Amino acid sequence: MAKKIMRQKKVLLVSLLILILVGTCFLIFKPDLKEFVLPIVPGLSTKGFVKVEVQIEQGEEGGLISLVGNCYALTATADSTQIESIQNALAKKIVSRPNTHDLMAGVFSNLGIEVLMVKVVELRGNFYIGQLIIKQGDVILNLDCRPSDGIALALRLNAPIYVNETLLEKNGEKVC
Repeated sequence: MAKKIMRQKKVLLVSLLILILVGTCFLIFKPDLKEFVLPIVPGLSTKGFVKVEVQIEQGEEGGLISLVGNCYALTATADSTQIESIQNALAKKIVSRPNTHDLMAGVFSNLGIEVLMVKVVELRGNFYIGQLIIKQGDVILNLDCRPSDGIALALRLNAPIYVNETLLEKNGEKVC
């Protein structure tokens, strides 16, 4: 038992000495900490994406969502509830009873979940595919979402919205 305690003390002493040595080196040499940056989490990079602004055109039975950036507008249809929710978020309008996006924004805020961004990444068949990237503490999640839901949530929580640049140029309309 005494040998085990002595071994634990030696390990602790060696660990402490290594910590002191590393700390001293940092103080003396002041290395560029950019070398120690962790690799980018997949989905966090915005390389190949364009930050966009949201525009809404409401119709009788739905409407159009336009994502505008880099002189292109990517337009898609959405049902009237999605259009109304996005329009309310753009206008910062609070309705008497919360809808699903208001509820989610409230849950996220109360649980300390930050929406880092929403991305429109591709077109599969007739559907655009979105990603909702959220963070809580040290945990970052990249979740599949309908772009209209991601947009409605991002607008409420002041998060940026991005569109795949190739998708925007290929499927968007030149507007400038």
